[in-house]
Amino acid sequence: MLLSGSTRLSDLASLFLGCLSLHVGAVRLERPAGDVQMMVDGDMALLARVMGRGGLQWRCWQNRHCLVVPRHWSRLAGFRDAVLDCPLPVALRASGGSAVIHGPHILNVSLAWQVAEADGIGIQQGYERLAAPMIAALSDMGVPAELSHVPGASCDGRYNLVHGGRKLAGTAGLIRPADGVRGLLLHASMSLGMFAGDLEAISGFERRLGRSADYRLDAHTCLAARTPGQQADAVTATRRSCPPPWPAGRP
Repeated sequence: MLLSGSTRLSDLASLFLGCLSLHVGAVRLERPAGDVQMMVDGDMALLARVMGRGGLQWRCWQNRHCLVVPRHWSRLAGFRDAVLDCPLPVALRASGGSAVIHGPHILNVSLAWQVAEADGIGIQQGYERLAAPMIAALSDMGVPAELSHVPGASCDGRYNLVHGGRKLAGTAGLIRPADGVRGLLLHASMSLGMFAGDLEAISGFERRLGRSADYRLDAHTCLAARTPGQQADAVTATRRSCPPPWPAGRP
């Protein structure tokens, strides 16, 4: 299923979810409802449901345009000022990694999975369980992808979904042990379209916390970039719902 030049961001999300459903069963897209933190917290609610009944569950969802950072960052010196200065709402997540963007141009895919402690399944197997059907769905769309690092990409890690040497989706996860079982929560944020101001928001926030944040826009890609002229269309469509980047003169 190849992408057409007229594909919009919403069509890209629908195409991907249709392909993903072939590999994991029926999934529906959860649209933004309530504030940005409530949408992020939905992943912990998903994990709680799985821990109560076993098995695994998928969640595919979008959020309003915001910055999402690990919860433990809230204890860092300068965090409060960084939030006040950020041009985007800031939400906290329980998993690790670094700052990521949510928005109408990002599709989030989450997996909650309960396993027996005795099975020895850890975070690596969790990432692989999350990534395998996503990679298969992307392949169905004519977008080959693999797991890899991408030097110069924001929130870089071993389990990025990478297309053409560029980061298409980032991943994060956590494990919660309880009474002989483990609850694994894995999530991926995949770019449908690109908005140049996102990297400025990420790097500006991280620099205020004393972190190195020299990221390259060309280390990233999006589904819309698969066809000529589509990336520009995606950026234009996204810009209407995204605020401007950091004001002039700010890092």
